[in-house]
Amino acid sequence: MDKSSMSISSNNINSEKININLLNYIDSNVIIFSLIGFLLSRSILIGSIAPLGIAFFLGISKVERYRIPIFISTLMGVILSGNA
Repeated sequence: MDKSSMSISSNNINSEKININLLNYIDSNVIIFSLIGFLLSRSILIGSIAPLGIAFFLGISKVERYRIPIFISTLMGVILSGNA
C-alpha cells in the first residue's frame, strides 16, 4: 500500500441520534437565571470591580442543566459592560 494514498471509509451518520431539540433545554428558569447572570455581571461595586456575575455563575454551575446558558449570559454581561 502506498503511503501517499489514503483510504476513506464512508460512515453514515444517523440523524436520529443527533437530534438536539433546544426547546427541551430552555424553560422559564433558564431564562430567569440567564437574565440574573447578565445583570449581575454588569454591576460594579468599587471602581471597576464586578465580581457578582462570576460568583453567581459559580454558585449556579453546580446544576449541570444551567451551566452553559448561565456561562454565556454572564460572559456577555462582562464583555458588554466595558469594565476593562
